[in-house]
Amino acid sequence: MDVIEAIKTRRSVRLFSDRDIEQEKLDRIADAGRLAPTARNEQRCRAVFIKDRKTVENIAKACDRYSWVATAPVIIAIYADNDRKMMCGQSSKTVDCSIAMSFMMLEATELGLGSVWMGHFDADAVKKAIGVPEEYVLAAIMPVGYPADGGEPKEKLPREDFVRYI
Repeated sequence: MDVIEAIKTRRSVRLFSDRDIEQEKLDRIADAGRLAPTARNEQRCRAVFIKDRKTVENIAKACDRYSWVATAPVIIAIYADNDRKMMCGQSSKTVDCSIAMSFMMLEATELGLGSVWMGHFDADAVKKAIGVPEEYVLAAIMPVGYPADGGEPKEKLPREDFVRYI
């Protein structure tokens, strides 16, 4: 699978089978995030791959009404410290974590895994559950696993509505 195929076939999966993810696949996903570009190559992002069932269940509780999160065999959390505003006004932490998580999501897709990007969670509760210091920014979490359903393809804007060439 090439990158554009992974982009085209990726779906937000919200129900996972109980099949464990092979360690080699988790390592490849971790490498995809580790190798992602960061502002000034500061490499401040860190990821936690949560496999412990009790911790996964605690994180699911921190996701409010999304109890299906507990069906994921792994939840990836991404966070960073040492925030600064880039010249464009954006947080380097949030941007760097988002790039790394996107790379990991695409690698998961290539490996036949489903995932979903989540921002609907109690960040303080998740940080406490996984031991991330209070002053760090937890940018996102991503449940990952073998899909129990394929996820629904979403309609996307046509290219001519998305891009302008000047």
